[in-house]
Amino acid sequence: MKNKQLKVLLTTLMVLLIAYVNFGRTSSLGTPSDFTFFPKSDTIYTIGVPSVQTDTAISDIVNSEFELPCLITGNLSLCAGQSTQLCVPSVLGETYLWSTGATTNCITVSAAGNYAVTITTALGSVSTCSATVTVGLQGSCLITGNLRILAGQSTQLCVPSVVGSTYLWSTGATTNCITVSAAGNYSVTVTNALGC
Repeated sequence: MKNKQLKVLLTTLMVLLIAYVNFGRTSSLGTPSDFTFFPKSDTIYTIGVPSVQTDTAISDIVNSEFELPCLITGNLSLCAGQSTQLCVPSVLGETYLWSTGATTNCITVSAAGNYAVTITTALGSVSTCSATVTVGLQGSCLITGNLRILAGQSTQLCVPSVVGSTYLWSTGATTNCITVSAAGNYSVTVTNALGC
């Protein structure tokens, strides 16, 4: 993006130089209305200078085209209770207006929904983009099974089997059910398809 800004700056300087060289002389070269600034689309703008004849018969055309940056970055998939920071690149001279009312280039959110931001450059060019944040439910983690057994007996401890979920028991097992015969505490970590 710095290269684009530098290109625009250099183009602007060239436009001013051409205007000074041509309109600062007494030859008949045209009018300042020959210099135009016009949008090509919602996010692409062109600074154009038509071919201008100088008194040394030199002709020059300068065109600079650039796209306004509007890309939201951040974690878009959250678990309940988590938050994420949504950001667009910070550029000197730009202003930001989020759908939340925030005016910084980054916002922190924890609720599911669509978040949009409007970026306005120092020259008044506007670009808008949005991102959707989803919040997943925590995986089900209720252990069932016979918790009282006699010596020599065993029991099966289970948590609900859910498609896309993974399981990790304190014994190292990775199934939703384990069979145990020794007294002790058994725990399991359940992670659903969204990583919650």
